[in-house]
Amino acid sequence: MGTQTFEIESYKVTIDQQLDSYTKSIKLLSTDQSHGIRFDVTLLFLVKNPYKSQGSIGQVVNFGGTNFDPIGLALWIDIQNFESFYQVMSSEKPVYLTFTYSSKEAISEVTHVRLTTDKEMPGDFEQPKVVRIPPKL
Repeated sequence: MGTQTFEIESYKVTIDQQLDSYTKSIKLLSTDQSHGIRFDVTLLFLVKNPYKSQGSIGQVVNFGGTNFDPIGLALWIDIQNFESFYQVMSSEKPVYLTFTYSSKEAISEVTHVRLTTDKEMPGDFEQPKVVRIPPKL
């Protein structure tokens, strides 16, 4: 069992509504880990854990691989936590993802995930920059 942490470079939010269901997901891309290799992460915000029968909350693939393909990580997050994850992603920098894995093999089970920031000062909320269109001259 081991733990891996990486910084998140970018994210993309998807909310998909269908006739009888909807899904929320956040795709994350890590910073360059080595030789252009990155973590390509999908956070699945669902009511039920689709990985529960495996005794995990997700899987990591191509972990410790010798090729230069991205390291794929798919994780279940309880749907009630979507707003919290989105708030941190959209208002903090830098943001890190840490996960605990069962073994460093090509495919490994993930048993824990954590989203964190660097040390912050109270009230140090990163404000978005105002962009004026057209710019004042």
